[in-house]
Amino acid sequence: KRSTDRLYPGDNNPCLRISKFQESKDKNYLLIDKVIEVRNYCINEQWRDPHFLTFYILCIEIGERLEDLFKLVWKKPKTPKGISECRGWVDYNKNIIHLTDSKDRRAADVPLTVEAANMLKQLEKYRLERAGWAMKSQWIFPRLTDPSLPINNDSYRVKLKHFNYKFGLATIKVVDSVSRSEDVKSGKRKYKSKRKKHKFINEYSFKHLRKTFVTHYARGKDSDGRERGLVQASLRMRHSSPKVTKDHYFTEDQEQLRVDHMYEIATQADSD
Repeated sequence: KRSTDRLYPGDNNPCLRISKFQESKDKNYLLIDKVIEVRNYCINEQWRDPHFLTFYILCIEIGERLEDLFKLVWKKPKTPKGISECRGWVDYNKNIIHLTDSKDRRAADVPLTVEAANMLKQLEKYRLERAGWAMKSQWIFPRLTDPSLPINNDSYRVKLKHFNYKFGLATIKVVDSVSRSEDVKSGKRKYKSKRKKHKFINEYSFKHLRKTFVTHYARGKDSDGRERGLVQASLRMRHSSPKVTKDHYFTEDQEQLRVDHMYEIATQADSD
């Protein structure tokens, strides 16, 4: 006790000057104009890279977890083992994906948008007519090096960097420059050329597309014209509480928080 008083007399405890750890949460999302631009490209140019562009569309159209989208199959497996190995399958009759949530292992029926369903149908047509390497695979997104396996986090990593750079969602910088001298056959002189190595810096990953979906889903309106809001978005994503949705996925629209007249209805009622 005496040593403690001697080291920290009064309120002079040095630990009090240490601020608490501030947890930084990455809630970046694509603005609606950029979403529409990218989505239109994926729909109109699907033939360029059918599997990758279809996967991108599913990320922004249904917003499911990557682990669940990786292991989707075209048809319901016939054995319990096959059902346990996949995450879900497509049902065009009901326009849904029968999914097994990788988080809580519960079954869920995820509705497909018109754009997502059309992209999947075009991908299946492409698979049967042109993509022989993927025709025998049960997976919707088979791995190019081994079609018997589904894609993983590394499958589209490089493609996503180039794709994002096309739309201004990634940057590029020179990381190295190598000089070399070469002989010119027409004469004795020599010249030097430089070979530059570039590196893509990705600003938006596939996980940001999930955050994009949640943000715009909560800001949107249902068929009756009512705003969905945070609670309905939390139910759609099957989160444990709206707090999880708000802390990690949803970003409020600051303009919607502004009001011109706070008590306009009450003022009109008083005047009547």
